[in-house]
Amino acid sequence: MDQLKDCDFIVIDTPGSDTSLSRLAHTFADTLITPLNDSFVDFDLIGQVDAETFKVKRLSFYAELMFEARKTRAMTDRKQMDWVVMRNRTQHVEARNMKRLDGALAELSKRVGFRVLGG
Repeated sequence: MDQLKDCDFIVIDTPGSDTSLSRLAHTFADTLITPLNDSFVDFDLIGQVDAETFKVKRLSFYAELMFEARKTRAMTDRKQMDWVVMRNRTQHVEARNMKRLDGALAELSKRVGFRVLGG
């Protein structure tokens, strides 16, 4: 562990599933970057939307996992985790689905506390 003191960054790539090692890695993260494709299939990992209104109905398992990791982190060393949702594989032309996803991400970011960046 002494070698880690010489590092500015440590990148840990985890699957978007709930494992004990993934939970541990998320708990120690200072910054968490979650890549998200421009689709509601990917969005479903962090929030579920109403099929007709595209309003967020509830958090999905990954957002709840992040909430717990951030809470654990705050209780152990009082540091805030910066959660960034980074959109990747975005389209060059603006589509109706992209606007709907923009709205859902904006709504969910206020509820959960992540920042949205373009990829």
